[in-house]
Amino acid sequence: MNFVLSCDDNEIYYPFLKKAVNLYKSLGHKVLVGYVSDDPKKEVYDLPADRLEVIPKIEGYEIGIQAKLARGWVASQEDNQELYTLMDVDQFLVRFDWLQSAIEKADSNAITFGANGFCQTPHHGKFMMSMFTATPEIYRQILNVDLSGTLKDVLDSFAGKRDTLNYVSYPKGWMLQRDTKNNFSEFSDESLYSFRIIEDEMEVAAVDLPNFNQFKFAHRLDRTEDIMVMYGNPHYGRGFWEQDKLTEEQRKMILDGFFIDCCPSRPYTNHQSLIDDIVDTIMELNNA
Repeated sequence: MNFVLSCDDNEIYYPFLKKAVNLYKSLGHKVLVGYVSDDPKKEVYDLPADRLEVIPKIEGYEIGIQAKLARGWVASQEDNQELYTLMDVDQFLVRFDWLQSAIEKADSNAITFGANGFCQTPHHGKFMMSMFTATPEIYRQILNVDLSGTLKDVLDSFAGKRDTLNYVSYPKGWMLQRDTKNNFSEFSDESLYSFRIIEDEMEVAAVDLPNFNQFKFAHRLDRTEDIMVMYGNPHYGRGFWEQDKLTEEQRKMILDGFFIDCCPSRPYTNHQSLIDDIVDTIMELNNA
């Protein structure tokens, strides 16, 4: 499979980059990276990524928004018809077999995962960004960018976009979140992607995640311990991220394939021992 990651120098996210790239590469997958920085860390050039795009900060846009959109832009610049899966840099896929099977069954050039993302409404259509899978051509269509286009082209294309789709019956406030001139806290790449798919009436395959509702996922090893408590996941609850290592019961749940992904507590440096143990266990599961 092909995975795409992106980040900037924010110490909440950047330290996960090496861990994520090494995980995917060690399991034989292709990895693309978009890295936004005016002062790139030398170590980033040593990453075993198949493609590394180091992008200087673009004036006029918050760097966090640039980092969010960089992964889709990197995927858009591949000149082939392969599928590329976006992942959060602070996220680790656990069940590679599950994702591969879901992609094959969907048999589509654009695949969304988890459609019930319009929080506090019954409406479907806004999906989580992680695991979104598409061809480079689809990324170019969504992001309004040409092959050989730049990340700045993407940002400029959505700058000041405040119009809404009047024929959409459910609340429209989320549509304003695609404006790249927004503050970081008011921008949503999920909203941007969803808007463009609805606007262009794009055909996408929607994969339902088991026990998923409004971005809460029972089969996620979640940084929000209360979500794991809410779903009643045995052996995982309050205080989990304060551990140094997995217990044998916790390790067995991972090895038995209960979890599909892991969104660990941040920053990495505060939980390094436990996160390293989790990643080692993911490796053990997928090398079995």
